[in-house]
Amino acid sequence: MVTTIAKISPKGQITLPIEIRRALNLREGDRVVFQISNDGKVFITGLPSYEPEDVIGILHAEEVLGDFQEARRRTRLLRAHRYLQAEQADEDGQSE
Repeated sequence: MVTTIAKISPKGQITLPIEIRRALNLREGDRVVFQISNDGKVFITGLPSYEPEDVIGILHAEEVLGDFQEARRRTRLLRAHRYLQAEQADEDGQSE
């Protein structure tokens, strides 16, 4: 387990410590998902960015994507949605 401390800036921002970024395989431009459990624990999950070439074929073939930035945005949203669905399914399975 990696444990580290970060300080909140006056704007409410934190810098993810290098140990956390390495553990989550994150780099500049990547996104993170924050989840808070009912008992107040915070979970951080990395959503690494991908190059357009990495995501070709994920979206439906009939969609015409002239803008790779739009493809990136859609892919990130799809991954976040799938991740949150899986986490919810895990929580539902644990509470039974």
